[in-house]
Amino acid sequence: MQPNMSNDGNCSGIDDSLEFDEWDTIARENAMRFEENGGVYYNTYEKVKHMKISVKELKKIVLSKTMDYYDAEFQKLPYGLLKDYKVSQMETNLAKNRYKGIYPYDDNRVKVLGGETDYINASFIDGYKRRNEYIATLGPMSKQLGDFGAFWEMVWQQSVEKIVMLTNLVEEGKDKCEQYWPDVGASQMYGIIRVVCQSKNEFADFTRRSFAITKDRETRTLTQLHFTSWPDKDVPESVTSLIEFRKNVIRAPATLGGPIIVHCSAGVGRTGTYIAIDILTKEGLKEGAIDITGCVLNMRRNRPNMVQTVGQYKYIHHAVVHALTLNCNPAAGATFQP
Repeated sequence: MQPNMSNDGNCSGIDDSLEFDEWDTIARENAMRFEENGGVYYNTYEKVKHMKISVKELKKIVLSKTMDYYDAEFQKLPYGLLKDYKVSQMETNLAKNRYKGIYPYDDNRVKVLGGETDYINASFIDGYKRRNEYIATLGPMSKQLGDFGAFWEMVWQQSVEKIVMLTNLVEEGKDKCEQYWPDVGASQMYGIIRVVCQSKNEFADFTRRSFAITKDRETRTLTQLHFTSWPDKDVPESVTSLIEFRKNVIRAPATLGGPIIVHCSAGVGRTGTYIAIDILTKEGLKEGAIDITGCVLNMRRNRPNMVQTVGQYKYIHHAVVHALTLNCNPAAGATFQP
C-alpha cells in the first residue's frame, strides 16, 4: 500500500493546536521527495524476505554498508498513515493527540475501558512471534491526559509490569514528557489508582524506579526503567549503553504476562528503535538470522512511522551486531548520523 500523504496529519477536523514532531516533519519531506523521484515502496513482507541476514555474516555485512546504502534502503519503507485511524479523529478524542500525523490505527489501538471514551494515543506492537508484546505510546502529558488517570488505568487493565522510558522530561528547552509518577517515598492518586514510588536507583545511563500500584484493594508491583542518555535529535553515544539497558529491562521482574509499555515523546522514533533492537536480538538468538527491514516494516503496520530517521535505522544494525556477536567493539554515536 502506498502512503496516504494527503491524510498524514492534514485531514479535516484535526485540532490546529496539535504539534509537529520535528523528526516526523523531516521524514514526511523525505517520503514526498522519494515518491516524486519515482520511488516504489515495499508493500508486502514477501518483498523483504530476501534481506534476512545470517548472524554469522552480520558483522561483515553491516560494516560494509555505506550511509548511502542505509539511506536508500530506509527510504523504501512505507511512510505515513497506511491504515484506518478514524477513532483518533473523533471529536471527543482529538484533544488526546499531541502530534499531527501520529495516531494509532483503529485495529492496533489500545482501549482504556471505563471512561467517557476508551481512546488513548497508544498502539499494540507485535514482538518476536508474540502478538501485542509491547505498547508504544506518547510520553504522558497533562494536556492530553489530565491527571494521568487514563495512562495508569491502561497500565492496570493491560497487566503491565514494566515501563521503558526513552526520553528526558525536558530536552533543549522543550517539554518532551511530564512526570506522571510520584517522587520516591510519595503516594499519589491517578484517577482511582494509587501509585507509590518505593525506590529510585540512578546509574550512569538510566534510572530504575519501583512502584506499588493499587486498585480495588489489589496491589501490584511495576518497574520503570528510564534511559537518560539518549540525546535529543541523535542516537545514544554508543551501542553498549542501550544494550546493557535492555538487559536490565529483561531482568526486571514480571509474572502477569502483560505487554511492556515503551514511550519516548511521540512514541515512534526512539520507541521504535528500542523495540526493533529487542525483537531482532530475540530473532537472531532463536533463528541465527534476522530481517531488519522486515522488522521495521511490520512495526509500521502496527503504528505509523516507527523508527523515524536513517540514523536510527543504522544504529539498529550496529546495536544488533553488538548484541548478537561477542567480538564487536563499541561504536561511537557519530557513526550513526546521516
